[in-house]
Amino acid sequence: MNGNTKKNLYEVTIADVPLKLLSEHSEKLVQEMVELVDANVSKALENQKTPSIQNAALLAALNIAEDYILLKNTAKQRLDRLSDHAESVLASLDSPDDEKELNV
Repeated sequence: MNGNTKKNLYEVTIADVPLKLLSEHSEKLVQEMVELVDANVSKALENQKTPSIQNAALLAALNIAEDYILLKNTAKQRLDRLSDHAESVLASLDSPDDEKELNV
């Protein structure tokens, strides 16, 4: 990222913990991130016998990491399938006219 990008200061609260964040992202995106983390931390706190913000933060991070990795793997599989299909279509276009058969 460019070092000249203007960063804004955001004052947010996650699990009743006030934080100051510096971000080059829009207020809308920062708010969406804060809401996601807050919801995950709050859910983790509710599920603990002895609530600990540190444990809740780690559990929230693991839940978010799980979602991220699953989405990333799904996207990669879909891109691989699209790439294979595109190669198949291109190969069909490269074949002689009497052998062309497109399966789109």
